[in-house]
Amino acid sequence: MSGGYVPIKQLAAIVAAHRAEHHGDARVAFVLAPGGAAGAYQAGALEALAEHGVRPDLLIGTSSGALNALGVVLDALAPPAAPRAWPVTRPGRIWRALSQPDAGARLLVDKPHLLGFIAGKAGASMGLAGEMLGHLPHLGAEWAAMQAGLFRADRLRGLLVGSIARALGHRGDDAEAAGHALVDTWAAAHAAGLRPPELIVLATDMQSHQATPFALGTPDLTERLFRHHHPVRALGHGALTGPAVVDAFVASAAIPGAFPAVALPADNPSWPARRYLDGAIGASEPFHLAIDAGATLIISLEVAPYARPPRPDGTTDRHPLALAADALMAIQERYLRADARGLAAWNWRLTADCAPGRQRIVLYRLAPSCQAIGLLDFDGRHEGGALTLSLFDWYMEGYGDAGGCAPEAWAGYVRERDDHGDTGVALERGHGAGFWEASLREAPGRRPAVPSSSPPNPSLLSSSPTNPPGGDVPGLPTEGLMPRSPGMGGRGAGR
Repeated sequence: MSGGYVPIKQLAAIVAAHRAEHHGDARVAFVLAPGGAAGAYQAGALEALAEHGVRPDLLIGTSSGALNALGVVLDALAPPAAPRAWPVTRPGRIWRALSQPDAGARLLVDKPHLLGFIAGKAGASMGLAGEMLGHLPHLGAEWAAMQAGLFRADRLRGLLVGSIARALGHRGDDAEAAGHALVDTWAAAHAAGLRPPELIVLATDMQSHQATPFALGTPDLTERLFRHHHPVRALGHGALTGPAVVDAFVASAAIPGAFPAVALPADNPSWPARRYLDGAIGASEPFHLAIDAGATLIISLEVAPYARPPRPDGTTDRHPLALAADALMAIQERYLRADARGLAAWNWRLTADCAPGRQRIVLYRLAPSCQAIGLLDFDGRHEGGALTLSLFDWYMEGYGDAGGCAPEAWAGYVRERDDHGDTGVALERGHGAGFWEASLREAPGRRPAVPSSSPPNPSLLSSSPTNPPGGDVPGLPTEGLMPRSPGMGGRGAGR
């Protein structure tokens, strides 16, 4: 195929054929984009993929995508573990728990009367400042926490520690025990031939302003990334042991202004700790990172539309932190579009030149048709004080868009609606169009209402390699991959 929507059953057949063709050397990578609270959509898509037997060999997660990636790895490691036969349920459990009324607020600093004002009203800047100053004498230590970020990093850390403890059955409820348990269990599973997925988590180094890959996997994974000049750091090695393993995930999800920066020890003990924030700031080329890590097929699960439509109600009524979160999402969407366009251009070059020793990298993308949940909507979307879309709704919409259709899942959605305060929107909207085959063509701005089973349009194959579809990409090289952005690692697709 050369562009078009692929239903999940067809995608499962393509992945199975890809594995058979590569005789055990296939590397199916899931790239999990950032999105804050919108990551619930991604978790639903992961569960649908697992239902159809599509599971990753490699996970690359950023921000909320890193938390979902951790959930997939925990599912793979939880007993009884088996090669590529594990269900994917733990990401969904997290979002179901957060969907309960006021559960998202538990991640906030405990001053609801103040935080409700900040989150619910824009107001004049002086009015907001005056309201905050009026509460200063009563906040004490919690005001100090708010100066670092609106959300509590220690509570996010506790959520991850609890998830690891429940999945792996280890004793101890601290980050030290959880970090060691995750690394040791992964190593034991790999040694036993269970082939757990390798994991790369991206966080942005605030000193270098580069995305740093934190890798949980074999030495070969770290070596590949070093060879392509990525500043990779291996979890469970050197200074990144125990609590630092858990903090790498917290750092990846540390939305600027919402969470404080996370300090992680430097590789050299004599150097000061390095501070990290959300990986969405610097993760400009996640698809090419997957290629450098050895991916032969990429499935990208995104939480924002391929092309965001204009907001009909404008943005003047939104508070500054929400606008900043929107800006961060816009940056990441631009990164994804540019990276997908570069990958498509390189694939067209390979198709035209029949370059020996190189292979075309197939890319499939899934994205919602609208931006229904914002980055910070951990209590769901509210309009006029009423809940119009819960996180559990958004989770089930991702499940439906990916192609999940298990009757028991939808029955459970209806049954649990009252518990989670859901609206049933996912049922009303129906299923999405499926996965966009983006290997040679950029994703469209709008999605068709139903999946298309017709053969690809021959006109999609008519573009010349010097003018590939999907945008103007000047200066395509005949050797190597797309030119690097300043400060980023090298490229080597299919090497």
